[in-house]
Amino acid sequence: MSVRNEDVAAARTAAQELARTVRTLSRHFPSSVDLRRLVDDVDRIPEDLDLLCGAEASAPSRPLEVIPDTEYPAELFADADDEGVGHPHR
Repeated sequence: MSVRNEDVAAARTAAQELARTVRTLSRHFPSSVDLRRLVDDVDRIPEDLDLLCGAEASAPSRPLEVIPDTEYPAELFADADDEGVGHPHR
């Protein structure tokens, strides 16, 4: 295992321990925006490591959907509301 791989593995282990610790902390604090933000930030660390490492890392937990850069068919928006179009700003 290379030094780089060892560092990534250490970061993953630290992220897992941090996630366990945050789950424990969440039992002692009321639900709040700050707690949810902390939990979300910690949950994102493994995904960020995957992005950082690219193809060398394990597969991301959420597959990316590629959206082609082409014209959308007109019927896609046929039933859409034109909210705010043509109305003056007040």
